[in-house]
Amino acid sequence: GTVNNNQQLRDVLNIRGEMIELDFNWAEVATVWLTQWWVRGMLFFAMLVLAWIEFSHPGVTVPGIAAVICLVLLVGAPFLTGIAQVWEIILIVLGLGIIVTDLLLFGGIGLLAVPGFILMAIGLVASFVPAEPGGGFSMESTWVSLRTGMMVVVFGSLAAMAAFAFLSKYLYITPGFRRLQLA
Repeated sequence: GTVNNNQQLRDVLNIRGEMIELDFNWAEVATVWLTQWWVRGMLFFAMLVLAWIEFSHPGVTVPGIAAVICLVLLVGAPFLTGIAQVWEIILIVLGLGIIVTDLLLFGGIGLLAVPGFILMAIGLVASFVPAEPGGGFSMESTWVSLRTGMMVVVFGSLAAMAAFAFLSKYLYITPGFRRLQLA
């Protein structure tokens, strides 16, 4: 039900003692902010670009650490709010492991990277969709969340590919990165 004030709440729930109101603390506010679709889209984009920089310029380490931080924020916040489930995180980590295996063992041919990215994308899209009571996809909000997750992954991937093309062409003339890439 809906109540207009604390007294109505007391009456509806038959509360006799003192009521304590709990406000959000800074961590809860930050977690809710990190689960907004545009923040998650930027984290996904940053994760892809930073991972590309790390794998195309090995030994730098800072972009790789930043990419891992983006990934942890990307899936950690929805997990803390109860939107993401453990199986979604397992899919993301498994996909990432397959991509890294492809890069390290096969030199990034793509034989394993494509299925790894598909697993990772499925896990990321699923992390946008909260579990429905009783399971299934019957609620409109579930379909909206699924659509939002797909848009973030698709448009984030396209933007990251554009950034890859731009960075591969112009990164060597950027001050600070000039020493990482030969002209």
